[in-house]
Amino acid sequence: MKPTFVDDNWVYALYVANRARQREEYLNKTRFQKLVYFAQEVGGLPSDYRFAIDYYGPFSRDLAAHLSLSNVLGYTEIDDTHRRDHRIQITRATGELLTENEADIDRLPRQVNEVIDCLLGRSAPELGLLATIHFVAQRSDNQTREEISNAVMRLKPKVSRTQISEAYEELQRLNWLP
Repeated sequence: MKPTFVDDNWVYALYVANRARQREEYLNKTRFQKLVYFAQEVGGLPSDYRFAIDYYGPFSRDLAAHLSLSNVLGYTEIDDTHRRDHRIQITRATGELLTENEADIDRLPRQVNEVIDCLLGRSAPELGLLATIHFVAQRSDNQTREEISNAVMRLKPKVSRTQISEAYEELQRLNWLP
């Protein structure tokens, strides 16, 4: 039985982190935020994290707080010796928690895993750009591709129009845009 202070959002977020870590060796806080964002917004992860736009793309304060608490309680270990990278390690306690909640996890839509797996191997800046485009497009009332690209350009001035265009096309190809 999960501790009373552990809610479903937390379990689902740890599931995303665990799946990512099982499939590749590198997960940091920024990539984690973007994976949970896409798992929730595209894959149907039944969590209710609220995301707002931030320098690195969509960011959830509640998700960041859950990750910090996970670290304090031993569900994760955050290694910050790699400059500002803050790499996330999964502990045995997370495995035990996920095993205890296996029935809930087994009911997750298959798209959750497909979305996570599709995004693995991408850098934090790539995920940030994809997530920013998606975030802006989801909140735009019938804006054109050019208007969405211009908005993203204002949010990410160091990113080129070509990079935005390529990322936009990829989201279209994946059928992740409205």
